[in-house]
Amino acid sequence: MPSWSLNFSFDVSGRPSNYTFLTTNPAFEIQTGLKNVVGKTILEIMPEVEKEWIESYGNVAITGEPAKFEQYNNATKRHYEVFASSITDYPSQVVVVFRDITERKLETENRKKFLNVASHKLKTPLTSIYSSIQLAQKMISRQKIERASSLLEKSLTSLTKMTKIINGFLHLSNLEDPEVVINKEIFDISEFVKNSYEEARLLHPSHQFIVNIGNCKNILADKDKIRLVLQNLIINAVQYSSHHSTVKLSCISIDKKVNITVEDQAMGLDDIAIKNI
Repeated sequence: MPSWSLNFSFDVSGRPSNYTFLTTNPAFEIQTGLKNVVGKTILEIMPEVEKEWIESYGNVAITGEPAKFEQYNNATKRHYEVFASSITDYPSQVVVVFRDITERKLETENRKKFLNVASHKLKTPLTSIYSSIQLAQKMISRQKIERASSLLEKSLTSLTKMTKIINGFLHLSNLEDPEVVINKEIFDISEFVKNSYEEARLLHPSHQFIVNIGNCKNILADKDKIRLVLQNLIINAVQYSSHHSTVKLSCISIDKKVNITVEDQAMGLDDIAIKNI
C-alpha cells in the first residue's frame, strides 16, 4: 500500500505551512506518478497544492491525533482515502498511508446522476397518469364517456413508458448484483407466456406479435428470472428487426422439458460471427 513520511514546517503563528518528504515507497510512486521527491517540499513539487492537504496533515502533527479522511488532489486529478498518524518521538513528523479511490468516487457520482435523471423520467408519466385519471373520473360522472376514454388511453400510454423504464432499472440492478439468488416456485408457464405476449403487444405497438402455446403446464422455476430473460429477448427482437415485422413467442413441452422461444425477422448473424460468440 502506498505510504510516506513527512516533516512539517510551521509559520510564526504555529500553523503548518509546508512539509518535506522524508521517505516514500514504490507504491507511492506508482499511485501518484511522483518520483525522487525525498528531501523536497510539497510546495516545490506542487506549488499550487490545495491548502487542505497541508492543514489536514499538519493538524495530525500538532494534535498528535491520527486522522482518516478523503480528499481530491488537483495536480494528480485523483481522489484519495488517507490515514495519517504522528510519530511519538518526533512531533513534527507524520506517517501517511493512502489508497486511490477515484474509480469508486466516479462510480458513486455516475450512480447519483443516473438516479436523478431516472427519478425525473418516472415523475413525468406518473403526473400525467394522475391528472388524466382524475379528469376521466369527473367526465364519467358527467356521462362524457368519449372524452374519458381518450384520457384513459393517454394514461395507458404513460403506464407503458413507465413499465419500459422500470424494466430497464431491473435489468441494470441484476447486472450489478454479483450474487444470483434462485427463488423457485410452481407456476403455470403457459399463462406466463400469454401474459408476456399481452404485455409485449402493449409495450411495442410497432411490431406484430403472435403466440404459440403447446402442451405447457406447471413448472418449478424462478419466475422473476424467467420474466427478465424473456423481456430481454423480446426487447432485442424489437430493436433489431424492422417496424411492422412479426415477433413470435412459443412455449412447447418436449420430453418433460419446456422450451420458450422468441423469433423475429431480423437479418441475424452470419456463420463467422456466430462462431465468435
